[in-house]
Amino acid sequence: DNVFPIYSVMGCPYRCAFCSSPAQYAKMEKKWLPYQLEDILGHIRMLKERYGATFIYFIDDDSFVDLRHVEAIIDAINSSGLKVKLGFRGVRVNEISRMSGDFLKKLADAGTDTLHIGVESGCNRLLNLMKKDITAELSIEMNRKLSRQPGIRVLYNFIVGFPTETLEETKMTRDLILQLIKDNPSCCVLPLNKPRPLPGTELYNLAL
Repeated sequence: DNVFPIYSVMGCPYRCAFCSSPAQYAKMEKKWLPYQLEDILGHIRMLKERYGATFIYFIDDDSFVDLRHVEAIIDAINSSGLKVKLGFRGVRVNEISRMSGDFLKKLADAGTDTLHIGVESGCNRLLNLMKKDITAELSIEMNRKLSRQPGIRVLYNFIVGFPTETLEETKMTRDLILQLIKDNPSCCVLPLNKPRPLPGTELYNLAL
């Protein structure tokens, strides 16, 4: 595939303690602002015609805050006759939980090849500390839903070594990873991340 990354939105409304986005967008009145549909489609058309793009990878902080945003992009691509595969870097566990089976099928039928999802931990205490607003149980349920769409490749992110994390809590993340793979053998667990306490984040203050 000839892959090109683009943005379809600016910002992120969530509050993850390890992420630079809450600090970066703190003074923005609107924390999540989609670009105009015609601009997104024009960008894709230009990449297709000028550079032979076959895969568009949306590198938004989060594309799915409003599911109608992505659905409108898919509808516009389909009606325009542009033949491209799609990938999304920014999608959350709780957003997948809001997606119906029909919505996920529409994503798959549109050529969605990749969803990149931050699960982060198998320990609910740490998830609360990270302000992820999800639970390990929700991640298991979400993964089982995605397993019914084998055409969509799912990539999972995890973080280990969070401040105050115990060995037993790290083992809970290990157990969750094994459960996700058991329930959805086609999923891909990416190399585990270390927490990076960036200045301006809540993680930075916690690390100090």
